[in-house]
Amino acid sequence: MRKINKHPKQKLITLAVLLILAISVGYAALSTTLTINGTANIASNSWLIYFTNVQVTTGSVTATTVPTTNGTSTTTLTWAVNLQTPGDFYEYYVDVKNDGTIDAMIGSLSSTSLTTNQAKYLDYSVTYDDGAVIEQYDRLDSGDMVTLKVRVEYKTDLNPEDLPSEPTEITFEYTSNYVQADGNAKARNRNGTPVGYAVQIYGINEDIDASGNSIGLTFGPATGDDYNNKYVTHRYEETSTGSGVYNVIIVTHTVDSNGNETTTEANLTNSASENVTRTEEQKNQYDINMHEMTWAQIAAVSDKSNFLDCMLCGDTKKVEMYLNDTIGTGTTYNQYGDGAGILYGAVNKYYRMWNPPYNNSTYPERNNSAVGTGVTLDTDELKSGSNARNAGGYSVSHIRATLIGQNAKTNIGYAGDINLIESNSLYSCLPRDLKNVITAKKVRYVTGSNYTSGNYSLNEDITDKIWAFSQREMYGTGEYTGTTTEGLGNDGHGYTKFSSTDSKYYISSYNDNNATQRVCYNESGNPYYWWLRSPYLDYTYYCLLVYNFGVLTSISSPYNNFGLAFGFCIN
Repeated sequence: MRKINKHPKQKLITLAVLLILAISVGYAALSTTLTINGTANIASNSWLIYFTNVQVTTGSVTATTVPTTNGTSTTTLTWAVNLQTPGDFYEYYVDVKNDGTIDAMIGSLSSTSLTTNQAKYLDYSVTYDDGAVIEQYDRLDSGDMVTLKVRVEYKTDLNPEDLPSEPTEITFEYTSNYVQADGNAKARNRNGTPVGYAVQIYGINEDIDASGNSIGLTFGPATGDDYNNKYVTHRYEETSTGSGVYNVIIVTHTVDSNGNETTTEANLTNSASENVTRTEEQKNQYDINMHEMTWAQIAAVSDKSNFLDCMLCGDTKKVEMYLNDTIGTGTTYNQYGDGAGILYGAVNKYYRMWNPPYNNSTYPERNNSAVGTGVTLDTDELKSGSNARNAGGYSVSHIRATLIGQNAKTNIGYAGDINLIESNSLYSCLPRDLKNVITAKKVRYVTGSNYTSGNYSLNEDITDKIWAFSQREMYGTGEYTGTTTEGLGNDGHGYTKFSSTDSKYYISSYNDNNATQRVCYNESGNPYYWWLRSPYLDYTYYCLLVYNFGVLTSISSPYNNFGLAFGFCIN
């Protein structure tokens, strides 16, 4: 018994341990474990805003220090000029590009101001390229670019006492501080009248540049429908599951004033009213959305045949134009889609003439002296009250000056009652991202006065970035009675858009009853006449145009105010 009682507390201790274990087990059975696991994936981002692409305006004095950029590292531009006499100026454009992944806005601005005395003889400004004021909170989204215009000018409207009495050095500084965009960010200001110009592809590798090389894509006015509040894309639909054959579907998007969009669809059919189909390989090649691509993306596609179905379906692309005070009238329209096929109401009437009359009381500013040096007019064209076109034809025409500004052929630029230069021409109203990819086209044109007697010439000495279409380009090889209409020799061709049997716009001949497919709509959504660059050679006072129902006509004098529909090529 003594042995058993040797350690009288051992069992108690053991029992105590067992009780504790029992309690512990019971507690564990009723326990709840709360765990929060989280993973944060931080995407790679970059902040990269810089100056690029400096372009000095023609006519500027030579800079002693030229503003230059270097890759993506340029955030400061330095320049210096000597302005010797009143009228001297220095002006350049420079792009501000957001190559980062984060949207930005201008957080603050600062700029050196001219003193009261300096402002009497000097103008200095930094604006957007269209002259609009740069403001705090102007946004610059990732991938976007804006163009600034820097200009300093020695004024000409001076009083003698305002002139500086000795050489003066003035230092300017302009700073815009970009920060991450927030709720204060806003779209930048725009100057001028906004006309969205809707374009479609007319041809692929069918035009040539000054060196005779083919140019990839040719764009022209959207035709065949009212594009005032619409745009067109295409898609593909398999004819049956697993067939590997696809119908090509034309999709028309209609946008209301609130931005709400509805769509309608139709099969693309050929001239035999059969559905146009594509293999899976073709679908993969042609399945692009031109409407949503940037101009740089369109230009970057090496094989331009990728855009074949865009052309055949009539896919549209918006050119966002802001007409400057010289070209524009201030008229605006509600355009909710891609805009108009031709420019009419928003363009000043003086700038919509093939040629205005000379010495005519209706347009007193258009006298012989206003024509400019270097232009030779026919005797008939010098008569008082004449409404004839120029002997130089399209090359020295009023309408060409409207499009490109000064005519390099004659070193003059006239339209309406003032001389035009590139900076206030219609070309200057194009967005910079489009101008960056446009390739100039060799523009062939006809001059002369009589077709049947052979008194005409075919010319190809001008190369323009935007241009009016010829009769042959719009109507093929068919000749309109009494004209050369650029249909002679190798001076152009009918674009594939109108000659391909698979095209929505196929027309078998220039006078086909389906000519309504060449109708262009103006900014207010109405079909309207539009000028071609082709003259009517049996009479010096007629030029050719497209009627509002799509047929060709030549019974219009060059002083009429019709629509402008320009084309351009990108490569």
